[in-house]
Amino acid sequence: MALTLWISCDDEALFRTVSNVELGTYPDDILTGKLENEGSIANMRHAFVLGGKGIWIPKDTDQEYPFIHIRNSSAYREGLILTPYSEIDVKYHSEKRRKQTIEERTGIHRVELYGDEQEDFIERVFRTYQTHPLINKFVERDHHLLVYSSRN
Repeated sequence: MALTLWISCDDEALFRTVSNVELGTYPDDILTGKLENEGSIANMRHAFVLGGKGIWIPKDTDQEYPFIHIRNSSAYREGLILTPYSEIDVKYHSEKRRKQTIEERTGIHRVELYGDEQEDFIERVFRTYQTHPLINKFVERDHHLLVYSSRN
């Protein structure tokens, strides 16, 4: 299955050191491409922080909420999730225990995306990752985000 990739225009030279995927333009200083071999995304984890795009569907609803899950940031060992709405505090529901946020349950850090739902999701992800004061970047790799998705 092919993956869609997005990187900042500033990271094109770095991307060329780990892949020869053809990149096209995406709005707002972002490049996009298709990676045919899904397994080769692992080769990029040493140069880029990898953000996998996922969809969260709360119980008893058909509403889909996109999010980005980053697993290889040096600043967040348990992971980092970028979510578009404050309502996605991703509660774990159980009748036997109290409701808990994702931070309380798993140790994953959550940051709400800048902007509103009228704006492009991928643009919001890059703007938030690059400028949000709560997103720490300890090593060089942490400054280079690559977002990928198996969904189109």
